[in-house]
Amino acid sequence: MLECPLAPTVRIMRLPSSLDRLLVLLLLAVVGIPGQAAPPPTSIKVVLDDNYPPYVFRDSDGHVQGILKDFWDLWQKRTGIAVDFQPMDWSKARAIMESGQADVIDTIFETEERRKTYDFSQPYATIEVPIFFHQSISGITDVTSLKGFTVGVKEGDACIDFLKAHNITELKRYASYEAQVKAAIRQEIRVLCIDKPPAFYFFNREGAADAFRHTAPLYIGDFHWAVTKGRTDLKRLVEEGFSRITEDERAAIEARWLGEKLAAGVWPGVVRYGPPVLLGVILVIASLVAWNWALRRRVGARTRDLSKAVGELRESEENLAITLHSIGDAVIATDPAGRVTRMNLAAERLSGWPLAEAIDRPLTEVFRTINGATREPVPDPVHRVMACGEVVGLAQHTTLLARGGQEFQIADSAAPIRSADGRIVGVVLVFSDVTEKYRMEEALKKSEKRFQALSTMSSDWFWQQDEQFRFTEFSGAFASGFTPPADTLGKTRWELNINLTPEQWAAHRAILNAHFPFKDLEYPISDGHGEVRWYGVSGEPL
Repeated sequence: MLECPLAPTVRIMRLPSSLDRLLVLLLLAVVGIPGQAAPPPTSIKVVLDDNYPPYVFRDSDGHVQGILKDFWDLWQKRTGIAVDFQPMDWSKARAIMESGQADVIDTIFETEERRKTYDFSQPYATIEVPIFFHQSISGITDVTSLKGFTVGVKEGDACIDFLKAHNITELKRYASYEAQVKAAIRQEIRVLCIDKPPAFYFFNREGAADAFRHTAPLYIGDFHWAVTKGRTDLKRLVEEGFSRITEDERAAIEARWLGEKLAAGVWPGVVRYGPPVLLGVILVIASLVAWNWALRRRVGARTRDLSKAVGELRESEENLAITLHSIGDAVIATDPAGRVTRMNLAAERLSGWPLAEAIDRPLTEVFRTINGATREPVPDPVHRVMACGEVVGLAQHTTLLARGGQEFQIADSAAPIRSADGRIVGVVLVFSDVTEKYRMEEALKKSEKRFQALSTMSSDWFWQQDEQFRFTEFSGAFASGFTPPADTLGKTRWELNINLTPEQWAAHRAILNAHFPFKDLEYPISDGHGEVRWYGVSGEPL
């Protein structure tokens, strides 16, 4: 016979019916009726900036697109809750949210003042905020150098609070970042505070990138979405919906709009290399940037020269062959329909196609190119030249897929071949193999990001001085532990450390000159507020 497990003894006492009802009502008042929790909403309204590429912007037809549009569409699919996605002018978006007419606001920076109004999500993107200025202006390096200038800002932007906190009050407000950029191109303003991603997008789209410069970031902010202060139920609902989106799905959305997945993290072994390597990487990257700029100019110049030469020598097959084969870069000529008519040896080697087999074939079959980051095909340069009648350069990250399966990173441009009467009778394409240089450039860019992160996160002090011992660069830890940057740049240490006697500093300078380069040399440093401490310092010459 099976035995039942022991159970607690329950004694039931029958109460009068009126007392039963009273007891039930009291219990319901205390614990509530199960199953009566408020159901989740069937829809939420999300407001945000409508002019912040690549996160959210409108195409030529006015349709909203971008990273955040795709994220919220996927959130709606995962939760089954409809999203009323309403991008608009940023100041209007904040006004609607703060009047209680929206549930969520996106593309927002977290600030001390805004924390009084909103509960913020975890950050999902890091944004640099520099000052952009016309190339005719010099001397703008940081926020203190903005005094006396009228600065263009976007209405409702966090940059306004930052500038006001630093006593920069001459501000001209615009409805969007796009309006700021267009005003700057018209010379309506010449200095503007604008987030880096939309600034690069709009300046390049308007063809004015070469006319403007920018400083190091005034500050670095993070993108969040936020709900009204105290709406913890709504915040949990939105967070739970985003948690259902996988990392692969997030990466695919970012790759679609950014071209490649953004990298993060700090190289763990980089700390041991120290300041000399950091400075060396910066110098090498600067050299590569200059090299890249010079290369593009040379390729463009050679393309124009070759276009003229091919047009003049088209009827002379012998002279044309000599010209093509004497050029170190790869050259392919086509007829107006885009069929190959000529190739030199360098083009045969890179493409893997002998001229005898490539002749009369479509250029797109012989010269197969893709975007090295997205793996998407690159538009046919012949069609572009025939459409505009001018020299065109292909985009960065262009990869040539050779016939034998090899891939080459190339720099290239194409130009029209004109007859004596000005008609376009073909296209000449000039390209060169920059695979190794490109790999080095990309590797150094990644190294620079790692070293920049090291400089920001490390508690050690890094700095650089010129031959007169004047400060030219330093890390965040140095600036926060010593003196404000505006008081430090361009000055020597003995000008800043006024608490030591001239004799003490003369002895210190003699030690530096006698031991340079040096390691763990001990000498005094003032913090700029009257306190002097001794530090162990290592230094290397540039």
